[in-house]
Amino acid sequence: MLQITVGANNRICGAATSLRAKITADLTVPNPEYAERKAKKRPLWGVDKYLRMYSLEGGDIIAPRGYLADLMRLPEYVDATIINQRNWMPPVDFGEWNPRYPLRQDQREAVAELLPVHSGVLKAPAGSGKTVIGMRLIQELAQPTLWLTHTKDLLYQSRDKAEELLAGVGQVGIFGDGKHEWGDGKLFLATVQTLGDNPALISQLDSLVGCVIVDEAHHLPAVSFLDVVGKFAAARMYGLTATDERKDKLEVYLYRGIGPVIYEIDREGLYDAGRLIKPEIKFVFTQFGYEQAADRNELGSVDAGGEDMDYRALMDALVADEARAKLVAENILEHA
Repeated sequence: MLQITVGANNRICGAATSLRAKITADLTVPNPEYAERKAKKRPLWGVDKYLRMYSLEGGDIIAPRGYLADLMRLPEYVDATIINQRNWMPPVDFGEWNPRYPLRQDQREAVAELLPVHSGVLKAPAGSGKTVIGMRLIQELAQPTLWLTHTKDLLYQSRDKAEELLAGVGQVGIFGDGKHEWGDGKLFLATVQTLGDNPALISQLDSLVGCVIVDEAHHLPAVSFLDVVGKFAAARMYGLTATDERKDKLEVYLYRGIGPVIYEIDREGLYDAGRLIKPEIKFVFTQFGYEQAADRNELGSVDAGGEDMDYRALMDALVADEARAKLVAENILEHA
C-alpha cells in the first residue's frame, strides 16, 4: 500500500519497484560542474557525475517538497494514502493594506493564481512588484510567515516594505546581520546564511510559521533549498524570482525545493505599459588596453578570461585610466 507523508519533505512508503525507479530517476540529474570540467579536460576527482535530490531511510524514499507536484500526476497517487503533516497555524491579523499601493492587474492575477497553491514559484522581472505580491499573499493567508532573503540589505528593505504596506504587521522579527529579534510573531525575516548556521533556529521557526516566502530565490545557494528551505513544514511556501537561470545551472534545486512556476509576469508587457524602460544599447569605445604576459598561450595569443587572469588588477587599472574616466563623465553629462 503506497503511503505518502507530506511535511517538510515527501516520505514515500510502500512504493513498488517500478515506482521507486521512476521517482529516483526523476530526482537524479547530471551535475553541470562535472560536465563543464570534462569538457575543459579538467580533473574530475571529487566531483559527482550525478546529483541525487532524494535519500533513503529504510525502505522509504525521502523526496523534496517541490516534487509533490510530480507525484500528484502519477497514476499511483490516486490510490495512495496521504498523510498531511504540514503546519497550518492559527490566523494572525496583518491589518489593512496601505491604500497608496493598489495592486496592478498582473499583480492581482499573480496573487489569485498563487493563493490556492500550496507550493510554487512566481517568476517576474525586476520592477514588476514581486515584494508587493509577496506581502499581499501574507495578508490574504493570515499566517505567521518567514520571509527568507540572501543579503542583509534585502532583509531591511523587506522589513521596511512590510511596515509600509501592512498596517498591523507589528514588530517584525529579524534574524540576520548579528540580530536575533523575535518581534510580535507575525512576520519573521531571516537570511539563509543565519539559518544555515543555526539548525536549532530553523526548528524553532518551523514550529511557529504556516507560510515561507523565499525572496530572490534564484540567488540562494543551490544546496540551501534542501538544507535550509527544505526543513520547513509550513503549509504554504512560495519562491519569488526574476529568472530561473543560475550561473551554476542548478535551477532544478529551485523547483524541486519549492515547486513549479505558478505564475509569470512577462517583461514585454511591462515595457508596453510603461512600467519598465527598455534600455538602448550603445557601444562607447575607449583607448584602454590591458594585457598580462602570463595570459599568453604557447601560440602567442591572449587566452581571454583564462584562469591566470588577475581580474582585481584589471579592474584597478581600468578605474585608474583617466582618459576612460573622462569619457564616462562626458557621456553622463551629455545624456543627463
